[in-house]
Parts: sequence; C-alpha cells; structure tokens
Amino acid sequence: MELRCITKKVAPKGFRWQFCRYRKVQGKLEKILDAYEYGYRSWAFLVRC
Repeated sequence: MELRCITKKVAPKGFRWQFCRYRKVQGKLEKILDAYEYGYRSWAFLVRC
C-alpha cells in the first residue's frame, strides 16, 4: 500500500508545516490516531515560525 502525502499546499507567510505520525484526539484523553492506519505518511499541522 502506498502512503499518501496529506498536504501539497505551501504554508502561509509566518507559518510552517509540522509533521508527526501520531496525534491525540481532542477531548478523548487516551485515543491516539496513527497516520499509517489511515493511509497517510503523517499528520500535518500549521504552526507559527
């Protein structure tokens, strides 16, 4: 199975993409999502530089 890239967009000025394989579900303390299980290489979040 080929893993997909989650974003191809350029980050807006003053921001950058932060990539990570795992992420917690907001509001659920113990639930963690793995990007590989959803067919992605990683999750992507915009953060300020």
